[in-house]
Amino acid sequence: IILLLVLCISLYPASNTQDDCTSNIICGIAGRDWLTTFEFNISTMPEDCGIFAVASFAFDRNDSVNTHFMESDKNIVTTLTSAGKIVYTSIGFQNEDNWPLIFEADESSTNYKTEIIDPLVTFLNAYNISGVIIDMQYVYDGPTDYPQKMSTFVTKIKQSVKHDLKFGLQVESWSYENFSCSECFDFSITNSVLDFYIIDFYILNICDSDGKQYGLAPITCQNPNMTTMEQVTAAITNSSMDQSKIY
Repeated sequence: IILLLVLCISLYPASNTQDDCTSNIICGIAGRDWLTTFEFNISTMPEDCGIFAVASFAFDRNDSVNTHFMESDKNIVTTLTSAGKIVYTSIGFQNEDNWPLIFEADESSTNYKTEIIDPLVTFLNAYNISGVIIDMQYVYDGPTDYPQKMSTFVTKIKQSVKHDLKFGLQVESWSYENFSCSECFDFSITNSVLDFYIIDFYILNICDSDGKQYGLAPITCQNPNMTTMEQVTAAITNSSMDQSKIY
């Protein structure tokens, strides 16, 4: 299935309009993680897509057919890169998140290298992936040293691949009240290694009667029960995230 995750990306701070935005538009292709009869056809892709974020590399995916990345999605990646398109993918887990496996493991362990680092690096090299999005939904649930551990992991992967690689972190908009809490997650540490942050507005509000009336991510709203994009924007502006790297 094709899921156009981001149809227009505007950079923060909020004073920047979409017309001022010079960043590439990212179009997301969900891939076979979603049950569908849709068949990928590159000729049907929107011309404005500068970057394609394709499916996900799951550390815990390993069945009789697919290991880490769905085989059918590899064909999509190959088609896009062969056509000279820029391809990103996300990394995470198919089932239950287990980021301590990635960020808190003993780096000197042989198993860590052979089971975590090597498979990811091999995939990124083999399919010429240009960017990686860390799909860590609960970024604030980890220990206070997660920014350091994440930075170490990102640096290790960047140094291991054979080509220039961008790394980004997807941050859920509904956690906006924590954005300025450096004790919760210190973005000033990750700013030096991450190339971008993607603010995900997908579940800013729940799909109840208010959500159906005002939309799940209203720009502004007089209903006090609704969280708005303006509130999230203000929280980002007051955070330590590198403002030039926010999408």
